[in-house]
This record gives sequence, C-alpha cells and structure tokens, in this order.
Amino acid sequence: MLDLKSEDFLSDTSYADNQYEIICEEIGAFENKLDISHEVGLIIPNNTSVPFIIESIGYHNPYLIMFYGYINNKPAQLIQHVNQINLSLIAVPKEKGKPKRKIGFL
Repeated sequence: MLDLKSEDFLSDTSYADNQYEIICEEIGAFENKLDISHEVGLIIPNNTSVPFIIESIGYHNPYLIMFYGYINNKPAQLIQHVNQINLSLIAVPKEKGKPKRKIGFL
C-alpha cells in the first residue's frame, strides 16, 4: 500500500511559489554581474520597450506572480499567471545621486 502524506500534495513545481524561487535566483544572478552604475530592470516582451524597475516580487499560489516597482518613475504592478511569464532582464543606469537600488527580496 502507498504511504501518501498530505505534504506530498502540497508542493507542485508549477505553483507560483516554486516559480518565484526560480525567478529570484535568476534576477539575483543577473544583478550580481552588474557594476555599481547599473541596476536591474525588465522588459516585458511584446508589451513595451520601457523598462520596469523591479523593487519586489510576490506570489499567490497556485498560479500568480506579482512584480512591483516603477515605470518612468511611476509606481507599477504587474500580475502574471505562471504560464504567461516571459521576461527580459536588462541593465539600466541607476539614477544619478541616488544609491544603486537593490531588489529588496534578494
């Protein structure tokens, strides 16, 4: 007889929390390669060429990922289903006279 426990059903690699962890690792690795005059931005392919400056990421299981930050210095939030996530990380110049923005969750 199989010995199935409730925790066996609680983790699904397609769930947002697992995708969140992968995204955080990739952003962190990208950020570590940047010099002090650049910070992480992202471009949402097929949507806009204006960078989204990421400040934090969140998730809501099972399938939503939220990105919080700024577009053109205005607060912005992007909510995406894990099946729709398609991001391009880019290096953007940091604002003059301000410290490099570190993404708060990394």
